[in-house]
Amino acid sequence: MITYSSDDLTFWRSLPIRGEIYFKALLWALPSATIAVCLHYAARWDFLEGTTQTLSSYLALGGISLLWSAYTGILGFLMVFRSNQAYARFWESSNALAEVRAVWFNAASNLVAFSTKAPERAGHVEAFSHLLLKLSSMLYVSAVQAVSP
Repeated sequence: MITYSSDDLTFWRSLPIRGEIYFKALLWALPSATIAVCLHYAARWDFLEGTTQTLSSYLALGGISLLWSAYTGILGFLMVFRSNQAYARFWESSNALAEVRAVWFNAASNLVAFSTKAPERAGHVEAFSHLLLKLSSMLYVSAVQAVSP
C-alpha cells in the first residue's frame, strides 16, 4: 500500500513510483528511439557528396515505406496477440477465484445450516456460528494471499 502524507502534496509526490511500469518501458523506448533517429538521419545522408538529400529524392525511396508497413504490421499482430493472452489469463484467474469463493461460502454455510436449532442451545450455536465464520473467512484470506504475488 502506498501511503501519502497530507503536508506535502506536490505534483511529484502525487505520482507513485514504486510498482509502475513506465520506468521499465522508458529503459526500452529511449534506446530504440535514439536508434530510430540515427537511422533516419543516416538514410537521408548522401555519403558520396556529404550532403543531405532533397525531400523529393528522400520520399522516392520506396523500400522505407515497405519496411515501415511490415514493421507496423508485425508490431500490431504481436500487441493484439499478447493483449488477448493477457485478457484470457485474467478471466481464467477471475473465474477460478470466484469458484474458490463459492466453494468456501458453500462449506461455511453448510456448517452453519446443519447446526442444532434447539432453543436451549441457541447461545452456544450462535457463538459457534460466529467463530466458524470468522475462522473460515481467515482461511479464505490466507488461501488468496498464498496465490497472490
